[in-house]
Amino acid sequence: MRRSVFQILNSIFLIGVGLFAPAVCWGQWTNWGQINEDGFGDTHNSIAFSMAVYNDQLYVGTRNNSNGCEVWRRDGDGPTDWTQVASGGFDNNFVDFRSLVSYGGRLFIGGAGWSVPCQVWEYDGANFARSDPGGMQYDSARCMTVFQNKLYVGTGNDSGSPSGGQLWEYDGTTWSQVNANGFGDTSNDAILARVYKEEFIRSL
Repeated sequence: MRRSVFQILNSIFLIGVGLFAPAVCWGQWTNWGQINEDGFGDTHNSIAFSMAVYNDQLYVGTRNNSNGCEVWRRDGDGPTDWTQVASGGFDNNFVDFRSLVSYGGRLFIGGAGWSVPCQVWEYDGANFARSDPGGMQYDSARCMTVFQNKLYVGTGNDSGSPSGGQLWEYDGTTWSQVNANGFGDTSNDAILARVYKEEFIRSL
């Protein structure tokens, strides 16, 4: 029998909602509650786009078209118990932090900017540094996952070139593209999500 998303995620899960300002909610089957202020206190944060757990704390990446996207860390139980750890979209290059994942003792952040090649940054709990080698596809790092001790990043292309979504692999030292653009069909312009099970990765 196919398991539902709720079964896969077990009993506690989190969602980000983007309406006019993002709300981060926690759920335990039937009981839901918002755990942040709308927009983390700024209505320009219109979407809670990405989430990850790093060093046992929840991190959330936002969309902010006005001031550049942000990353927030949950530090307590109240709706104001959040600390902003990144702002301004890394010098206004990015409006979305589309993807977050913990890998190798660091938090990795994927940006979307629409006018620059996508970038991947890493955070060690104190400082940010760019991780990717440059030359990734325009314009966003849409998704990330960890599989067999390697980080995988899927890109998307809405406004630049080359055409066709790319899949990149990082082993902690070296970045490599591991697919042909768009898997040979440039109409596949983005890799939106990846799941892994047993010995394979599937791009969806």
